[in-house]
Amino acid sequence: VLSSDNKICDILQLIDSPKPNLVYDLGEEFRFIKAYDTCYISRKTFNEDINYQINVNERLEITNYGLFELLPNEIISDTYLKISLDEPLPLIIRKRCEGDKLIIKDGHKKLKDFLINKKVPKEIRDDLLVITNNLGEIIWVKGYYKKRCDNENCLILNFKEKIYDR
Repeated sequence: VLSSDNKICDILQLIDSPKPNLVYDLGEEFRFIKAYDTCYISRKTFNEDINYQINVNERLEITNYGLFELLPNEIISDTYLKISLDEPLPLIIRKRCEGDKLIIKDGHKKLKDFLINKKVPKEIRDDLLVITNNLGEIIWVKGYYKKRCDNENCLILNFKEKIYDR
């Protein structure tokens, strides 16, 4: 039996498994992902430790993610976050941590539970960037959570995602 035949059998077993999130290593740079009701092949990600700070009028480029820029009330990208002038700076950009909690209208909710309830695949959950204020309160999880800011006069965190050639 060829190695590729074994991989196909392994992948078919993975697809039939009742477990919602599974990963199968396909070799050098790819892996097969089962995430809830979806299966796909993705490039391997590198779990480097990310922990950066950004202040007003600063630009920050994070490899494999993109460019962040914190400006006074100036939107320059399609993806941005309005931030109250009262938020303690600098902002912290990092990966999600054990015990992270979101501020919701009824109190707090664990970020992990929030993402599982939204059926966010584990591979994506593990690679998400979280932005907090200087007190450690989560203000943004791109694509999933934004702390509300209704002020006209605010800071804008602009984000330009890195685009990969395929």
